[in-house]
Parts: sequence; structure tokens; C-alpha cells
Amino acid sequence: MYQIELFKSQKANLRPIPRPFEFPWGKGLVVEEVSYKSQHHEPAIQLLQFESGFELVRFCSYTLSGRFEKNSWIANSDEIAELGRQLNSTPRLKEILKKMSQ
Repeated sequence: MYQIELFKSQKANLRPIPRPFEFPWGKGLVVEEVSYKSQHHEPAIQLLQFESGFELVRFCSYTLSGRFEKNSWIANSDEIAELGRQLNSTPRLKEILKKMSQ
């Protein structure tokens, strides 16, 4: 059973939240996301919630046409700053990522 809270945020993308994802070991929903459409790609940070309720953070990127990229996540300082500003619209994701700087 999913425990989902929906939050409106200003994003560069038009991907719906929540939306499904699936890995070979489990599936669930992307419940929060921030992204920044830059000149070359769109880096994103996502809160993934599995059907069991377990949550993971995914750092990923999309092409400018909106296709998921299966490569390393890279972002410059301007992109990181914008993603940081957007975290104000995703309270759970923001709280998780705060732990990175403690």
C-alpha cells in the first residue's frame, strides 16, 4: 500500500507525479522529483517509494527530449543551485537530502 502525499512544484519537466517505475527487484512510484533543464540535459533527483513503503533517492538525468538516460548523473553548480531551490516544493526529499551535509 502506498502512502503518497502530492505536492505541486515548478519543474522543467511535464512528467506526472506520482508515476510508476519498475526494477527487476521491485516496483513502485516516483513520489517527488526536482529537475533542471539545462543546455545539454535535464538532471533530476527523485524520491522512489516501493510497494512495500521502502524509499530510495535516485539521482538521474533525462535528455532534452525527455528520455531517461542510463548513464552517470552530472550537474554543474548552477544546476545544483536550482535543484536545491526546487527542493522547497518536495519536503520529504529535502529532509532526506539534508542528511548529506550533516
